[in-house]
Amino acid sequence: IRRATEVRVTALVDSVNAAANSLDLLGITVRIDALTRLEDKSAADVDPLTISSINVGDYLEVRGAEMPAGSGDILATIVERDDVDTETILQGFVTAVANPSFTILGVTITTNGATQFRDVDDSPISAATFFGRVAAGSLVKAKGLETSTTTMTAEEVEFE
Repeated sequence: IRRATEVRVTALVDSVNAAANSLDLLGITVRIDALTRLEDKSAADVDPLTISSINVGDYLEVRGAEMPAGSGDILATIVERDDVDTETILQGFVTAVANPSFTILGVTITTNGATQFRDVDDSPISAATFFGRVAAGSLVKAKGLETSTTTMTAEEVEFE
């Protein structure tokens, strides 16, 4: 039996609390438990990877579910450390929309004239179409750059 993994965040680690088995990325608290799989795919290749060997500034991909629902926290199913990259990815359920921005897990995603918008089948759509259809509860993935602890500028957004 696997836990849900509809929520995904790929970003730099803001803080680590090994005693509480948690860490923060994009201002989102990620909890790790006994069922969380930790893998090191970075050049460091630490085996086994533990929360104690994760540092501020590490580049992680976290997949899991928002638990408890509506909390803005993630219970991680998988945590993978990769070599540092500048791309930030956030996938989750939209909680608020205010064109040209929307919010997922407390993170404000801002779009602009350079943002590419895509439908569920990966076909291009306009910003007007995207914002005409996106609503609270929509599953959306945003790729772009982290501009502050809880904001990012999207280069691409797509319905999932």
